[in-house]
Amino acid sequence: MTYLSGILIYLFALVAVGVYKIRSVKNSEDFMVAGRTLPWYILVGTLLA
Repeated sequence: MTYLSGILIYLFALVAVGVYKIRSVKNSEDFMVAGRTLPWYILVGTLLA
């Protein structure tokens, strides 16, 4: 049961962040470039991955 509740909490958090962040996306161009607000540490992490 703990395993299932952990997955459900994770999915809820993921959806909550998505709903919160969708407000800043105005069109498909904003979506593709992350609204030009991507922090440097996330950008570096994605380039190194």
